[in-house]
Amino acid sequence: MDSDALRSFALKQRYLVIDDQGTAYVFSSLREIAKTIDVDHTTVSKKLKVSPDGELFSSRSENQLYYIRKVCNSP
Repeated sequence: MDSDALRSFALKQRYLVIDDQGTAYVFSSLREIAKTIDVDHTTVSKKLKVSPDGELFSSRSENQLYYIRKVCNSP
């Protein structure tokens, strides 16, 4: 990936997700998070409005913990 493509990708990412093993992921939408970790996107949205510094979530299928936080990505 060249530097322009990497910058473009990075600027589109809006959410940081860290699993209980310490692995970090970035996502551009709540729906993308919901598909990947099996947490309802509306639940994430509601909790992040109350806790802008992030919140812990548990996946429905694996009962794995995730920390999710919205990140600022203005150029």
